[in-house]
Amino acid sequence: MASRPADVEQTLDLPPGYTLVALREFGDAFVHGCAIASDTGAGTLVWVRRYDLVEFAVVLEPEEPLLSARRAFFAGMNAAADAIAAHCPPEREVSFDWPDAIRFDGGLLGGARLGWPADCAEDEVPAWLVFGVMLRAADMAHVEQVQTATGVSLLSEGFEMVDTDAIIGSFARHLMTAFDLWNERGFETIARDYLARLPSRKAGERRRIDLSGDLLITAPTGSGPPGAFVFWNQDPANLGQKQRVALRSGFLGIDSLGWSTLAIVTEATEADRQAMVERLASQLQKKFGAPDLNAARLAAEEEVAFAASLCDHPPQTLLAVQRSVENGEIRERFRTLKPREAAAGADRLHAHAPAFTFHEVEGDVEPTEEVDLPGMIRNDRRTDRT
Repeated sequence: MASRPADVEQTLDLPPGYTLVALREFGDAFVHGCAIASDTGAGTLVWVRRYDLVEFAVVLEPEEPLLSARRAFFAGMNAAADAIAAHCPPEREVSFDWPDAIRFDGGLLGGARLGWPADCAEDEVPAWLVFGVMLRAADMAHVEQVQTATGVSLLSEGFEMVDTDAIIGSFARHLMTAFDLWNERGFETIARDYLARLPSRKAGERRRIDLSGDLLITAPTGSGPPGAFVFWNQDPANLGQKQRVALRSGFLGIDSLGWSTLAIVTEATEADRQAMVERLASQLQKKFGAPDLNAARLAAEEEVAFAASLCDHPPQTLLAVQRSVENGEIRERFRTLKPREAAAGADRLHAHAPAFTFHEVEGDVEPTEEVDLPGMIRNDRRTDRT
């Protein structure tokens, strides 16, 4: 039976730029979106009015070849997760299973899919893409698309009925924000947010999404590249004092192989990036047992790409790292630091004391910490004299 638009007034709160197409309860938002995409154009949002499902699809019009345009899927996944998180009860987690499953507190809540014209070649710009989402709103064992054995629903997890419609409006806004970030800062921002919702990686493992949207996982080698990988196959209990400090909060320098407590975001050209890769590759081969220069370059490319993913901040932003060993795995948390606001009535010398405070947390939220730079300087001087 063909789907027909619902004879209802628009009830979703969508931002400007979207056009709503509402279907009756027997419709399929994704299929209908693909069928009308070439006629209706970007911003068309197809919504199926059901009480037991949150089902919708949005039409996109990319400006790059299909090979890379498919990465829009990850922007859609991030927008869906952010929309759910914005309306969920406190302290609940929204996570992903690669590539398309959406989980809420570990239970399967739903998933997403992406469609494009069947005759579009990989090197051609597709006329349209359709990103579709289906979430369980209420318990519904009769729906085959949902794995009821491990599934959860929005209502059973504490959402209100009104939240199910609000999630779609919130998704539309988050999707616009995601594409703005992509245009301004590059796809790495989208990839980082998506990868952060996947299950925790193993110690020493690096993950990234390539140009075609494939997940690339680099497993640790026996000796491991610099940074946290220096300690990959070592027992933290057997480390010396300086090594423990480095493991806990150190950034490794490429040329010196020395450790620094803070790193600073700096603008770099492609030539700078390539020179960094070559210098690191040389160190991996000479000092860390890489079998040949090609293997060292591959590992260096991964390390530099990971470092670049941390630099999604204005130049001169300070970065700090905190590592811990949990269940035999090294876990990293990164923070940015900014100067404190000037204290009222303070002179220039003391207006910003203490010097820095943590501003933004990426990863697990920890108790507030402050950096005592004068104390660190004193400790460094005592260390230099010994």
